[in-house]
Amino acid sequence: MIGAGGGEYARASDVLLVSDYGYGAATPGILKRLRAKGALREWPVVLDSRYRMLQYSGRDRGHANEPEVEKLWEFGSATIG
Repeated sequence: MIGAGGGEYARASDVLLVSDYGYGAATPGILKRLRAKGALREWPVVLDSRYRMLQYSGRDRGHANEPEVEKLWEFGSATIG
């Protein structure tokens, strides 16, 4: 949103939600550059990433479903919970 001309929405926002499903619209590098520029102010960053959860630094919260967590930690068919 921010990189695609969403400045008006960004100024009215209180949080940044990053949804990365591996299509290239959101990447760890984009978040890193926004943080380096100070563009995120004091916003909390919530991440929903299917494949790269551990590659994002500087996130405040993350969301993953059970199969995504199993893949992250290589549990294979282990049951979590």
